[in-house]
Amino acid sequence: MRRRDFFLLILILLVGAGFHFARKIRQGEIPSGIRVDGLEFLQEPLYTFLEIGEAPLPEGSTVEIDAVRGDVEVLAWDEPKVVAEVRKHYRASSEKEAEKTTRALHLRLDPAGGGLKVQVIPDPGTGRPGGLQTDFTVKVPRKARLRITAGEGGVEAHGIGGDVVISASHGDVNVGDIGGACEVTNRSGEVTAAAVAGNLTIVNESDSVTVTGAGANVEIQAPHGTVSVRDVRGDVRIRDNNGEVEVKGAGGNVEVEGLNSTVTLEKVAGAVKAAVEADPLEIRDVGGPVTIEAEAASVLLEDVRGRIQVTGRHSDVTLVRPGSDVEVRTTNQEIDLSVPPGQGFRVEAVSENGEIESDIPALHLPEDPAPRFAGTVGDGRVRYRLFTSHSTIRIRSEAARPGG
Repeated sequence: MRRRDFFLLILILLVGAGFHFARKIRQGEIPSGIRVDGLEFLQEPLYTFLEIGEAPLPEGSTVEIDAVRGDVEVLAWDEPKVVAEVRKHYRASSEKEAEKTTRALHLRLDPAGGGLKVQVIPDPGTGRPGGLQTDFTVKVPRKARLRITAGEGGVEAHGIGGDVVISASHGDVNVGDIGGACEVTNRSGEVTAAAVAGNLTIVNESDSVTVTGAGANVEIQAPHGTVSVRDVRGDVRIRDNNGEVEVKGAGGNVEVEGLNSTVTLEKVAGAVKAAVEADPLEIRDVGGPVTIEAEAASVLLEDVRGRIQVTGRHSDVTLVRPGSDVEVRTTNQEIDLSVPPGQGFRVEAVSENGEIESDIPALHLPEDPAPRFAGTVGDGRVRYRLFTSHSTIRIRSEAARPGG
């Protein structure tokens, strides 16, 4: 094949692809995540048709909603029935053509497992036309349970008294004022949950998670997103990669695994267990014991009243006003301990090929730098065991700490 023929073939393929894409745009069959800003002139007019249905629902039963492409909004009310509205959006060359196409799709509220299933069903032999978007607005009894499956589109559910289960693919999920447990799985899109009374479980593959006010336990997996959790009465468990984790206010225990993630934990009533790598970890105001595994990280522990145990490699560790026994083992990085005023303690410190420093006269450190030291101050009630290598261990009074 000559060079001219080769380029001619490429041109023909590009022109064909352009016509194909233009047709998709006109029909509204655009893949998720692709915008057509500036190409609106290629699109056919958008027409919207409303269909409404209702059916009674026994108290405490489950409402299932199946949405292929479109947003879902669920609201609670005090009537013993389900009322569903669906807006069918479709692009066509004329309103008559759009109406004919959408007329072949019907809103159904069918009995399912003792409850109801809400969905849009095409006539037999017709199928679902490409580009069709169906937005649901559904009112359900306040004590109902809810199960939503959504493809492309956002999901909102508020005021539901029973358990809520949501499985979404491409869209934001927002839930609030949930009286039971709540489980959310999302492939792409933010997840926001507020005022969930029962256990809350969230798996979000590629976006942020925000939780405010949870009455029981919270478990979150977010491999590629930011996680923010506030005011949880129960335990919190989080797994996060390549993001940020923030927990402020937990009535139970907190467990965090954060690889390449900045982690900040504050106001935890119970125990804390954290594993971090390559990014800072800051923990403040903890009532229970703290256990840390750190790799190439920076660790700050402030006002921890329970026992502290840190195992690290190439991780610097700073401890401010620890309230109980401390054991820190790291390598090639500094350990900085600020002792609470008036607290008696005994210390064992070893820095291989490094040195020990202190501004506390009662420790009686030797004048020459020493890699090992053991001593006691006051009643020696609290025990500090500090081990590192090729670096410095500093033991100072809290008042002498920079910023203290």
